[in-house]
Amino acid sequence: MFKIGDPREIIVNITKAKYNWKDAKEEDFVEALKQELHEEPMLYESSIQWVLNRDCTHATKHELDKAIRFINRCMECAGEKSIPTHWMCSQSKPWWNSTLTSAFKEMRTARDMAKSYYQHFNCQSDIMNTEVKQLHKRALHLVKTAK
Repeated sequence: MFKIGDPREIIVNITKAKYNWKDAKEEDFVEALKQELHEEPMLYESSIQWVLNRDCTHATKHELDKAIRFINRCMECAGEKSIPTHWMCSQSKPWWNSTLTSAFKEMRTARDMAKSYYQHFNCQSDIMNTEVKQLHKRALHLVKTAK
């Protein structure tokens, strides 16, 4: 088993690329990675097949570094080829997450139900209005914590 560096170490995004992970397809990435690994057969054989296999019990630091650099470069190239980039616009909210989406959806549903109740019975429901206010507070709190 190999251990490289402190596991609590912060890893910096070297490529500075923002990928659209929602539209990423694992199959496309795996296929692109296989192509990248086999583009340089001599390097693949010397770094992967000879150094990183079960039968190899001893490997120098230089050999391991070379193999890891090769794998990293292949993974970066495969990512660039197979994962679409995420384009930020002036209205994008990078802090938005699925919890916020569901909280706002619940709030809108409760608000629409209260509005429908008012239109149908021509009077407001205190219970529904209280529920809407609580969900609104919860959604705003989630937005503050997400930012």
